[in-house]
Amino acid sequence: MAIPVGGVAASLAAGNTVLLKPSPFSVPVAWEALRCFWEAGIPEDVLQLVPCENDEVAKALAAHSGIDAVIFTGSTETGMRILQQNPARRLFAETGGKNATIVTAMADRDEAALDVVQSAFGHSGQKCSATSLLVLEKEVHDDPGFKEQLRNAVCSLKVGSPWKFESRVGPLTCPATEKLRSGTELEPGESWLVPPELDADGRWLTPAVKWGTRPGSRSHQTEFFGPILSVMKAENLDDAIGIVNSTGFGLTSGLQSLDMREQAHWTEHVEAGNLYINRTTTGAIVQRQPFGGLKKSAIGAGTKAGGPNYVLQLLTLEETAPPVDGALGEDSLWLTATQGWEQETPRASALTVPKSASSAPRCAVTSSSTASTSPVKTTTPASPDKTTAFATAASDTWAFGFTETTPCSPSSPCSPPPGFAGTASRCWPLRISTPRLLPCSTRNLRNS
Repeated sequence: MAIPVGGVAASLAAGNTVLLKPSPFSVPVAWEALRCFWEAGIPEDVLQLVPCENDEVAKALAAHSGIDAVIFTGSTETGMRILQQNPARRLFAETGGKNATIVTAMADRDEAALDVVQSAFGHSGQKCSATSLLVLEKEVHDDPGFKEQLRNAVCSLKVGSPWKFESRVGPLTCPATEKLRSGTELEPGESWLVPPELDADGRWLTPAVKWGTRPGSRSHQTEFFGPILSVMKAENLDDAIGIVNSTGFGLTSGLQSLDMREQAHWTEHVEAGNLYINRTTTGAIVQRQPFGGLKKSAIGAGTKAGGPNYVLQLLTLEETAPPVDGALGEDSLWLTATQGWEQETPRASALTVPKSASSAPRCAVTSSSTASTSPVKTTTPASPDKTTAFATAASDTWAFGFTETTPCSPSSPCSPPPGFAGTASRCWPLRISTPRLLPCSTRNLRNS
């Protein structure tokens, strides 16, 4: 539901008319979703449903010259075909993923087993962010206790009708495809930790776990899009990262490790759009975890769904006048503050900003004698046309203040500097995470 509704809402917010072509297997859900938009007041000629098979009608729709942009969610192969039909069209495609979870020797193995099983077999493995590859560091791979724990956890999943509360794995959305059926066959070196069971109609597939998948094999690099988990062995974390990055995809990736050094190293070197540490690889939350991938998991220059700039890609922007506050240069208060913050020393660094044309006094940011051992420092202006301010590095807390010879107090009001018009506070920090550092009122602090 989140995928079509997010794309429709963003397109409408950008002022576009919208045609929603859902999967043939989710037309009723799409219909009910659009009914909510229509009942909310969106005209039916602005938002229309186009239910059809993935046939010539769908191809003609994607290639039509009247379509300015396409938001697509599906396989990498289908996304590439849409692009080939009209390479000049704006295509925002979130495609497949061979998503992996790495479990190192420093992991909580009980929690790792639970998270992997949920990531791999929730929604019958038919979720673009689902884990389908499990890479175990040598010590974990060779641990018979973890192997048995994983097997028992998978075998405990009850397969049945989604209308029954005890069911944990439901049916496939459509009869098993040839690609998915090929995943139920073993390759050289593999064995079944948990064998699959596929019914005669191909609509029910039980969770399956392959053990001993080799690098470069079909199980290593193919997204089967079903409840099949392939397990691989890595000598160390770097080897595991190489195995993950070599799939060619980069949608989601997970790490199970309690070692912060391993977490930092993995975050820096793994190639995926959404990274998860010590949790499942599914269930991204809008505005907190914008969703989107890299490499074969994304086609086009689209920004992440659920992020702050998602709507902008659906607009045509034209500059009609210069920026109100001038170009980003020496006269930009925000740029100067940002550059100064990046150049900050371990204790404090001086930031230089232009002095306002106004002669009104400015507020000093000082520290309470009991608030912190690393106070925000102040100083007198170094020259008649410049004002100096300081930022503290203590506890990731900083403040940006305009200095004056005396600190602010209830009896000495001061006027806000440029860019802070209308602020009634006696000091104007750009950001403050612990207001207790400021002795003056914090009720009107402006965050940025």
